[in-house]
Amino acid sequence: MLTFRKAAADWYRTRFGVSLDPATEVLTLIGSKEGIGHLPWRLSTPATWSWCRIPPTPSIRPAPSSPAARLLHAADPAGFLPDLGAIPAAVAKRAKILWLNYPNNPTGAVAPREFLAEAVAFAQRTA
Repeated sequence: MLTFRKAAADWYRTRFGVSLDPATEVLTLIGSKEGIGHLPWRLSTPATWSWCRIPPTPSIRPAPSSPAARLLHAADPAGFLPDLGAIPAAVAKRAKILWLNYPNNPTGAVAPREFLAEAVAFAQRTA
């Protein structure tokens, strides 16, 4: 319902100072797994790829079943962090999604703030 999405947008503006368009930027879901599970179907095309760390969460694992999704894995086995520097630039440009979830399920690994800043910079460079 648009009235609910408007209320959610108002709450975000009041609570976090974020402006959202309720018609295009607010989505009502049964839960976060529903949104995560369907996101690749919306964002991917046959020419795009998505990256995740190993092991992926159960919600991400079905992503390659999307007719358009191509799921690639990148990880540092010791720290459960993707090695962003190992991703070829041409491949990174084709990627639409970089799955990060910390504290990580199922490992419990936590990404340091520096890594998250690196991931944001990587996403901005390759967008």
